[in-house]
Amino acid sequence: MPRTKEFDPDAVLRSALNLFWRKGYEATSIQDLVDHLGIGRASMYATFGTKHDLYLRALDLYCERVSGTAGATLFPKTTRWRQ
Repeated sequence: MPRTKEFDPDAVLRSALNLFWRKGYEATSIQDLVDHLGIGRASMYATFGTKHDLYLRALDLYCERVSGTAGATLFPKTTRWRQ
């Protein structure tokens, strides 16, 4: 039986978005993410994949926040960043 997550993935994603916004992708290390998000490295990888995967999910969240319905229409998730 899989363990129940002890953190809210949506809250962690919002926190990652804020960190990427402040520091930028290149300047944000895995250790920065682990420290800022307050979750273990293994949990981060298991939930979000690589740093790049987490960044893409944060970018999707940012676009949803900024663009709302218009952004979803112009940039469907299937084609937005994943090419």
